[in-house]
Amino acid sequence: MIAPVLCLLLLLLQVLPSVNALGEPANATPAGPAKAAVAEPAPQSPVEPPKRTRVTCAQYRANVEKSAKHAVFDTRLKSGSWGKVPRELRKLPRKSKLCGADSMGQAVIASPLFGAALESFYTPLFEKVGFRPLECKIELGRTQCTCKRHRDIGIVITDQQSEAFVLTVIKR
Repeated sequence: MIAPVLCLLLLLLQVLPSVNALGEPANATPAGPAKAAVAEPAPQSPVEPPKRTRVTCAQYRANVEKSAKHAVFDTRLKSGSWGKVPRELRKLPRKSKLCGADSMGQAVIASPLFGAALESFYTPLFEKVGFRPLECKIELGRTQCTCKRHRDIGIVITDQQSEAFVLTVIKR
């Protein structure tokens, strides 16, 4: 079993190239004759969160400890630590608990939040410290949110199996 935090690193390798494009203008549509209006698709209903196991911080840390024995780097969590998360982002949604931070400074939070609820909670906090709004997508049963401030990157990613998420800021 791969540690949840290790999964985050693998995901970061996929996310970072796409985050660099955040905020860049989209290609302009070439001017030309107007085309017939196409009916817009009906708005999609909110995505239901996948079935994830509810975990306490003690359970989550125990799982990480077990998988840390086989990890390439130290994935254990320091209980009560926010790691490198800026003070202004150190807010917990209702029904959430801080589990701690790993050796890379990523905070792990036990929480049932998913999708739009996670995005709407953290977007104002990131904007307060100068980040662009979070852009979230749901893929492979997890919410993946990123935002950018100059070269810094804010990331919020839910765990696929457990009701938990990782909150981190990468300063570049």
